[in-house]
Amino acid sequence: LFFSSVSLGQYSLNAELGIGGITPGYNDFIVNTCSAASFTAGITVLTPVTSNNELGAALYFQRYNYQNQSAGGLFTDPGPMTYEDCSYIFLAPAVEFWRRHDISLGLQPSIGLLLSGNENTEGNNTSDNIDKLVFQFNFVFRERTYISDAWELTVSENVGYNFGGITRTAVDPGTPLYPIFLSLRVGALHRHD
Repeated sequence: LFFSSVSLGQYSLNAELGIGGITPGYNDFIVNTCSAASFTAGITVLTPVTSNNELGAALYFQRYNYQNQSAGGLFTDPGPMTYEDCSYIFLAPAVEFWRRHDISLGLQPSIGLLLSGNENTEGNNTSDNIDKLVFQFNFVFRERTYISDAWELTVSENVGYNFGGITRTAVDPGTPLYPIFLSLRVGALHRHD
């Protein structure tokens, strides 16, 4: 009875492109961070479980392009400047757990694999400090606009928190950067019944 209104052949495919950037994320330090707008893209496949819930999988790409520096304190100078440019591909189970009309909320606990990365600290190549594997918890807020029975326009706002950091070059060596990645994506959703 729980699945009575859903056929097994129903699914939706959503492809999106957008821009994103990071916010600072140190635990105990004040950090000056400047993030450039970076490219992000994703594909999500979902199948309905109930009229308001969908389950599936997501594959998405994020590029991190930023510089950061410890701000220093009353009696200390600012720390070293680090420039970072790296890209990750993420794979995640996807859950849209709340949907009202054309708005939905979702979660994507993700694992990311480093595709490319360059890091420079005070003129020294510190790229070996970039984490090859990262974990991210992604919150998705998606709006849908009806185009036809099979197509919808989507706009999604994503907030991704990286557990374990993305680099070990920080204010103190070995203290990871835990950035929050914010992005805005626009795309198309195709529904298959």
